Amino acid sequence: MSDPFLKSWLFLKRQTTLGEHKGFEDAAFSPHGEIKYYHGTTKTPADAIMEQGLHPFLSLVGEGVFTSNDARLAGDYGKTRAKERNEPAAMFGVREGVTSHQLPVEEDPDRVDELVVNPKVSKVRTFDNAIPREFLVPLDVPEDSWLQQQQAMIQWALNEQGKPEQP
Repeated sequence: MSDPFLKSWLFLKRQTTLGEHKGFEDAAFSPHGEIKYYHGTTKTPADAIMEQGLHPFLSLVGEGVFTSNDARLAGDYGKTRAKERNEPAAMFGVREGVTSHQLPVEEDPDRVDELVVNPKVSKVRTFDNAIPREFLVPLDVPEDSWLQQQQAMIQWALNEQGKPEQP
């Protein structure tokens, strides 16, 4: 135990819970509760997130950690970034316990995703501070798309409008 590196490692090593690992998404595996928000990204940032947590990012709509309450919307964002960066998409779930750690900025209209047609259905949630690693769990990126689902609903509504009324 006299090795300085080993002493430093033991001092800095943080105990994790099963709920921080892929395959253990259920709330029973984490003291921080159910997954409430989702964050889409790509492999390179995901590697850093696995070590350091999520940190605020400056974007066109403000600064913060951007999440969604819809896994498909976060997955769409990750897939879009994956095409831009030419690397695989990645996604994290954010456990509801983070809201006792810090509250999300939910009602600021300037920070609502501009692509969201109905903000009451699916909205981007912004956290002003970093989200520590213990509130995060890596997830598979959903194959189905939020945008495709919205387009299908619009098409259905248009089709319904074009039908003659039933006597």
